[in-house]
Amino acid sequence: MSFKPESPLLIVGLGNPGSRYDGTRHNAGAMAVARLAELLETRFHRSFFKHAWIAKTPRAILARPNAFMNECGPVVARLAKSFGRPLVVHDDLDLPLGALRFRTKGSAGGHNGVASAISFLGTPDFPRLKIGIGRPASKDEVVDWVLTRCDGPDRAAFDGAIVRAADALRAAVDLGLDRAMTELAA
Repeated sequence: MSFKPESPLLIVGLGNPGSRYDGTRHNAGAMAVARLAELLETRFHRSFFKHAWIAKTPRAILARPNAFMNECGPVVARLAKSFGRPLVVHDDLDLPLGALRFRTKGSAGGHNGVASAISFLGTPDFPRLKIGIGRPASKDEVVDWVLTRCDGPDRAAFDGAIVRAADALRAAVDLGLDRAMTELAA
């Protein structure tokens, strides 16, 4: 029997492009994938279709769509067509600040980037790593909340979540997604 190596794991970190959004809560997914690239000692390059930044290793393909969150679906679908089913990394208002949660599939849960990905992939059946950003006091503040940076005491929890998310993603690359999910849940 011949050995056929596993396909590299496609990991897509959602966020908004541009320096205006650097470090914002909504860019938690892109930040975690950028941190993973550092851990894997690889760099991002503009992809062949110019709508994503890609970093490759033998075991992982890391991507950050160069599209606004609400419009990332076509990019995620094109990445999936080229590299396989994605593990999507994104912020989550319904998780407490700093919490992490893997899911194998599910609804968008009100997240417009995930909704766009589901729409263009044609299925909600793809794994996700959710990074908790907490919720503002009022529903009227949600847009401002996700598009601003954490400051003060929240900053340490947010930064810690990015580091732990990158570590969890590294475990998914090194040990497999199922084992990484089990270890995070423990």
